[in-house]
Amino acid sequence: MPPYDKYVYDIQYLKDRYFDIPEKIAAISHLRAGLILGVTTPMSGDPLLDVGYGTGGFLGVIQKYRVRACGVEVIDYPVPDGCYAISDQEMRYCHWHTVTFFDSVEHTIPHYLAILNTTYVVITAPWCHEAPGTEWFHNWKHRRYDEHLSHFNPDSLRSMLSEYKYEEVWRGNPEDIVRGTLDGRENTFTAIFKKILFTGNEVRV
Repeated sequence: MPPYDKYVYDIQYLKDRYFDIPEKIAAISHLRAGLILGVTTPMSGDPLLDVGYGTGGFLGVIQKYRVRACGVEVIDYPVPDGCYAISDQEMRYCHWHTVTFFDSVEHTIPHYLAILNTTYVVITAPWCHEAPGTEWFHNWKHRRYDEHLSHFNPDSLRSMLSEYKYEEVWRGNPEDIVRGTLDGRENTFTAIFKKILFTGNEVRV
């Protein structure tokens, strides 16, 4: 497990990490909103949950499209006007049209994806091109030994989500338009998954 005593995840952490790049956060938030609207096509009033909403930049954008924008965070940071902060328990037991994990799934133990009541899951994560133990991995700018529980590439993420009964419906690296590439390779990737619905007619062995 990472040595979590090495840092404190609080409001000051958010200020240090995000407050000096408002233009980049705004650009990425609009890009994320457009992608979700185009692929998952939520209707007015559909509930959307952002897990680890940080300073709330994405919530502030997506709520303008009349979805019910909710967020869950481990610290008590205010959500934008028109949005809703919810509890961990509400996250687990409410029904969601879409649940997003933007730069957050690598910070968590993601097994609760199996019990989320949602139609879609959207994940953006740093693209880990090489395995632990390589020099590249140890020097990788996204590697945070004191914060991250997991590192993913698109194939490993798809494999994990398939175990939780999701199928991938879209994948790309659109945020690299804003973030830039890394060593000539993709910097981050985004994948959208749809929950596999069972009809009750499946053969069980």
